Amino acid sequence: MGTYNPLIEPAEVKLEEETIMQWLNNGAQPSDTVRNILSKAGVMKKFHDEKLAKK
Repeated sequence: MGTYNPLIEPAEVKLEEETIMQWLNNGAQPSDTVRNILSKAGVMKKFHDEKLAKK
């Protein structure tokens, strides 16, 4: 669902947001580390905003 390249400065993280959002919408529970990465990328905020908009 993404890649991490620590060999460049700064380290590069690429995330496939669509795939991640599908997994989260289907009930996936990210670990604390993954949740932190997703939060820094803004994915968790987007997920929560979409979740609240559905209600």
